[in-house]
This record gives sequence, structure tokens and C-alpha cells, in this order.
Amino acid sequence: IVEEIVKKNINLYSNNKIKFKNCDIVSDDYPVDYDLLVIRDILIHLTNEEIMKILKKVKSGSYKFIAINNFSKVENNKDLKSFGSHREINIENYPFNLGKPNFVLDDIDRQINIYETSKLK
Repeated sequence: IVEEIVKKNINLYSNNKIKFKNCDIVSDDYPVDYDLLVIRDILIHLTNEEIMKILKKVKSGSYKFIAINNFSKVENNKDLKSFGSHREINIENYPFNLGKPNFVLDDIDRQINIYETSKLK
């Protein structure tokens, strides 16, 4: 993520309840004690193995909800062939298997799936 975007969002939207942080989603520890973790427009750039690492950390975290963008029309999730490329993924299907979300929000050409983390396996 571009650090300038994080700084801009901090200046525009940050308060005692809303925070922004720039980190490596695969290897860094996540902040704790938040109700909602938003993962948007990043997983499409990562390998399936990296996505699985992220989902494992998210499921064991303290978040009440996670929001992840999703392309529900994708039937078979393909892995990335090279760094720097991207593809659409469906987090409901194999190998991610998050299943049907608790809530769905329309987001341009995709959707945002919202899951209650305590119900994820």
C-alpha cells in the first residue's frame, strides 16, 4: 500500500475510533482490539499460500468482524503465476473456503463479504 494514501486517510478520517496503519499483511502482526478488520483490493495480488497465511491470522485474531472484497462469479480460484500480477478470487470457494458471509455489500464490480470471525472455522 502506498504510504501517502495511509497518511492522507489518517489526516482525513482518523479519530479515537478509526485508525489506519501501513503494514505487511502477510508477515507483520496485526493490531488487536478492533471490531472490524477491512481487507480490500489486496488479496488479488497475493498467492493462494499467502492468502491462506493471512486468513489463518485473521481467524485467530480478536476482531469481531472481517470485511473482504470478493468476486462471487469466480468458480475456480487460480493461483498467481508471477509477482506483480493479479486475478479475481472468490474467498467463499476452495482453497479459501470462507463460505457464505453474514452480510454482503455491493462494491462496484465486486462485493464486500462481511464475516463474524467467531463463526469462521
